[in-house]
Amino acid sequence: GLRMEYDPDGSGLLRGVALDVESESGTNSGSTPLAGGSMVAVEYQHASGATTWKGGAWSFTATRASTAGAGRASEYGAYALAEHRIADRWSLYARAGAANADASRVAQYYGAGLVFHPGALPMRDDALGLAVGHARNGGPYRDAMRAEGIATTAAETAIELTWRVPLGEHVVLQPDVQYVVDPDTDPTIDDALVFLLRVELAY
Repeated sequence: GLRMEYDPDGSGLLRGVALDVESESGTNSGSTPLAGGSMVAVEYQHASGATTWKGGAWSFTATRASTAGAGRASEYGAYALAEHRIADRWSLYARAGAANADASRVAQYYGAGLVFHPGALPMRDDALGLAVGHARNGGPYRDAMRAEGIATTAAETAIELTWRVPLGEHVVLQPDVQYVVDPDTDPTIDDALVFLLRVELAY
């Protein structure tokens, strides 16, 4: 891959990347880098006081099978993110993204979260977060499923509560609980309560 970063004026960053990643996992382009296509993306970040703004777009140079089940389509999308520091211990963020529904099952994503640094452990930068993520199926995908007699819901929504706790210099524990509404947008699957524990080790 190839990455670049440019700081034009000291307050903003322009980033770009080209990766040897094919749009379809089953594609075999041999050992020649980028021969089967690549993923390219560009992002601009701007900081203004306590707020950081990001916006970007991405695309695959090769097409993939259409979500409608016929022909091929170009896979691309765009996103925006805003992060704001409310006070010393509080911050919030919001995200939104969209992709070409002819090539991507998930056509829209919206998310938001609130982060609190309680300082519950002396000399430790722990963080408590509450977030919600909402991913929506594209129309072509739902039409294709409907044609096959498979029912889908419009979207999957996840509500998440997590606490990231550094323990010393080498270990971080992050318990996480999520409530998922309409998992996999499959109406036959009940809403799910999920518990996770993430462990980070640094040497």
